[in-house]
Parts: sequence; structure tokens; C-alpha cells
Amino acid sequence: MSASRVNCLLVLSSSSEGVSSESFRQAYNLASSNFNIQVASPNGKNIEFIQQDDNNRRWFNEFRSKSVSTPIGLETIDPNRYSALLIPAAPGALHDLTNNEDLAVIIRHFVKEKSSDCDAVHVIIDRHLITGQNDLSTLTAVQNLTLMCAQKHGRTYTAR
Repeated sequence: MSASRVNCLLVLSSSSEGVSSESFRQAYNLASSNFNIQVASPNGKNIEFIQQDDNNRRWFNEFRSKSVSTPIGLETIDPNRYSALLIPAAPGALHDLTNNEDLAVIIRHFVKEKSSDCDAVHVIIDRHLITGQNDLSTLTAVQNLTLMCAQKHGRTYTAR
């Protein structure tokens, strides 16, 4: 793997309906092994991870001790800093991401300015985006994101 890693914006819902814990855990584990991760949510609010079990609860306790676990506000994001966009499965997204103007600006920027770069979102938006529609497709979506970025940036990434 190259010494310098590209940045990936991991956008999460801050709605009380939450983010799928399994989808997030898979996305974060794979993406963080290949990218510098920045977590963001509307207004930088805390995230509710749903459907936790004993195994991933321990993982989330450890994750919350890391500085990367504190989301920054979508309104503060400069899309030019990121080569990849990833939105894990989140039932709460229907309540706070679908009509979020800051996220719309970020996505429009990726589609317009980075159409040949790497993007991954858990909804179908455009032919330039890798999609994963549910928890089971998260791993495949993030692996495709990793492979696209490796090709674009001429790097070797691990697709675990």
C-alpha cells in the first residue's frame, strides 16, 4: 500500500432511527484499511447505531474511543478534500439525509467534478456511483469502491 492514502468521507444519519451497525462496521473496517476516514453527519450530531449484538457492541465501544468517531457537520465539508464518498445503510437517512441540502451539494460536486473518481453510496444516484442497497451488499460496495480508487490513483489496496 502506498504511504499516502486518499480521503474518504463517511456520511451517517443522525436521526434517532439510526445507522445499521453491521453495515457501518463493515464499511468502516474495510474503508479505514485503505483510506483516511472522516465521519460526518447533519450538524455534526451523534450517531445512533441500531441492531447491535454482543460482538459488535464491543467493537462500537472501542470505536467510540477513537477521535474519528466524532462526526463533523456536513455543512463544514469541503468536497474537494475527498476522493471517495460512502454512505452506509441507515433507516434514519429517510429522515435527515434525503432532503439535506449540504449533502446534496456534496453529492452534486462528486457527480460533476469527480465523475471519474471513486464514489460509493447506499442509494442509486448515477452511473458513477457504486451502490449497495442493504446490509448484505455493504461489503461488495466498499470492495468495489476500494478497487475503483486503486485503479484511479494507481495504488494497491487491500480488499479484505
